[in-house]
Amino acid sequence: MKFQNSGFASLLASLLFLAACNNQTGTDVSDVREAELVDSVFLAPPVAWGGPFLVCYRFEVTQEEYRGESIQPEQRDLPATQVNRPQASVWAAGRGMRLPSQSEWVHLRSAGGTQSPPAGNANTLELGIAKPLPVGVFERSRTPLGGYDFDGNVWEWLASRENEPVGFKPDPAAIQIGGSFASYSGLGEQPPTRIAHELDQSSDVGFRPVADALIWLQTQIQPAWREASESERRTIGLALQRWRPELRRQLAQNFLDHDPKARDFADFLQNPVP
Repeated sequence: MKFQNSGFASLLASLLFLAACNNQTGTDVSDVREAELVDSVFLAPPVAWGGPFLVCYRFEVTQEEYRGESIQPEQRDLPATQVNRPQASVWAAGRGMRLPSQSEWVHLRSAGGTQSPPAGNANTLELGIAKPLPVGVFERSRTPLGGYDFDGNVWEWLASRENEPVGFKPDPAAIQIGGSFASYSGLGEQPPTRIAHELDQSSDVGFRPVADALIWLQTQIQPAWREASESERRTIGLALQRWRPELRRQLAQNFLDHDPKARDFADFLQNPVP
């Protein structure tokens, strides 16, 4: 089925960016199934220091998502590599997202409880595979909230600073986090990090964008949602229903605190499928 040239098409396209970025530049949103819309994201609890919820990809961005369907079939589910930090930032910004700070990335990795140690449960040097694997292969390294490959496979770019002041010129020295197939697994609770130049492009470095959930939903989803039909809203609701209900309730309250007139959309977040 095709969803084109309508407000609902824009809404589905935005949801698809959030879910798996399958709407590449120059391609159409087609054959969209509601089960796929949130299959590659999770809604995380708020950061300990305050602020809105963070929405993060369950997987590292793939070659197909970044480079389009022209990529060879056997490479489509591999993480997108040979991408420098500015390129990753531009790609994320085009989808209403951004690169995470180190604190955010660590929070997204660890929120929700403990997980299996990476040694033997992730694509790191101990396994001797010596190349990236398709995203999501290691089920035992899945985070409690549903994220994959936070340990190993490929390093991931972080934002240039935790909080950049207005007019700040980014330092070309950039941080990569999480380790890769070419590094040993990290020790303890803190994931490994390394310093690189922001223009470096490597076969063992990828990225996963994040977004501030409240702002993202307000700008990317809510306006088009208001124009959607009842059946179209149900399709959206089936997708949103997969997000943890207690987090959806808290996010709905965030909406009301920010905009008391958004009661209808807040109610939809709490009960997406009545």
